[in-house]
Amino acid sequence: MSDQDPKPAAETAIRRAREAAGETVDTIRDAAGDVAAAAQDAVRSAGRRAGAAAEALRGQGGDVIDVIERTVADNPWSSVLIAGAIGFGLAQLLRRR
Repeated sequence: MSDQDPKPAAETAIRRAREAAGETVDTIRDAAGDVAAAAQDAVRSAGRRAGAAAEALRGQGGDVIDVIERTVADNPWSSVLIAGAIGFGLAQLLRRR
C-alpha cells in the first residue's frame, strides 16, 4: 500500500472537474446566445415577409372589390339573383345539419 495521502489527488480531481464544468457552462451559454440571436433574426425576417405579403394581398383585395363593384353596378338584377341563390344554398346547407 502507498503511504501517500489521497487528499491532494482528490482535491486536484475536484478542481479539474469544476473547471471542466465551468467550461461546459460557458460553452452552453454561448451556444444558447447564438440560438437566441438566430431565432430573433428568423422572427424579424418572417415579420418582414408577412408584412410584404399582407401589403400584396391588400392590393389584390382592393382590385377584387373594384371588379365586384363594377360588375354589380353593370348587372344589378343578375347580382340580386346570384346573391339570392347563394343565400338559398347556404340555408339548405345549414338546415341539413
